Amino acid sequence: MQRLLHQDGFTLLEVLIALVILAIAFSTVYLSLSAATYHLVSLQDKTAAEWVGLNVMAKAQAGLIPPEASGTEKMFQTNWQWHLSFSPSADPYVLHTMVTVNKEGRAQRTIQLEGYLSNRL
Repeated sequence: MQRLLHQDGFTLLEVLIALVILAIAFSTVYLSLSAATYHLVSLQDKTAAEWVGLNVMAKAQAGLIPPEASGTEKMFQTNWQWHLSFSPSADPYVLHTMVTVNKEGRAQRTIQLEGYLSNRL
């Protein structure tokens, strides 16, 4: 029997190293895509919550919402709970206004808006 001195192909060790490198690369791509998806959903939630808060602030400015009011509004097929509160400011003709918005059923607030409205006394 005659032995071949020239081999074609890869050794088992070379194939295993290549597979390990591919596994690391694919897991890195997967982790970055899942993080991007999470941040996209989080950004969408914050945008919707901010719009709800701005709507509540505009209604309060128009006098359509009483002080210390709470309610629910639907935005992006999601129900959002909001709470409006007023507190006095340094100027007696101006009220400090705070709107907190969170997803319905979630205790953690998504966004908090602060502003000032004229005191209609």
